[in-house]
Amino acid sequence: MLILYEFAPSPFVQKVKIALREKGISFEQHNGFDPAHRADFERGNPRREVPMLVDGETRIWDSTVILDYIDERWPERPLMPDRPAARVAVRLLEELADTRLEALNFCIFEVMTFSVGEDAAVEEVIAKSKDEIARLHEELATRLGTAAYFGGAEPDRADISLFPNLNASRVMKNGPNSGVLAD
Repeated sequence: MLILYEFAPSPFVQKVKIALREKGISFEQHNGFDPAHRADFERGNPRREVPMLVDGETRIWDSTVILDYIDERWPERPLMPDRPAARVAVRLLEELADTRLEALNFCIFEVMTFSVGEDAAVEEVIAKSKDEIARLHEELATRLGTAAYFGGAEPDRADISLFPNLNASRVMKNGPNSGVLAD
């Protein structure tokens, strides 16, 4: 049985869960930070961060590497398109999700939750981050156009990577609240 070591709010964990469910792969979920699972989680995971997927003796960390493994291990219903140019487009959207959108959402969360600085500085960081998130949402909406998914008729790895971060933006009231990305 596959084991996914996780911390549920993580968008990186969420993208792995979505990929596993899209492919119909059964897995157990263990909170990697729960004392009952921590020793096993830390064994073989030098980064000590979620997600980590365990498939027998194979331990994989980093959500992007995990998605590569899932697609190679279970090639039915591939999450990546066949054409090289389309694959590059998916990788770039995944990179946008993992490095830019996630970082902005996390920045706002951190500043709002743990702010110890001047109110004006905090407000400026939040405002600039929200502006950048809005700009990214516009860029993504333009790329999506009228398609149901970035991958066309079915969700692909780009959609799987973007969804948790778009959802986090919505939960934190940073959009997308309407339009193609909200649907």
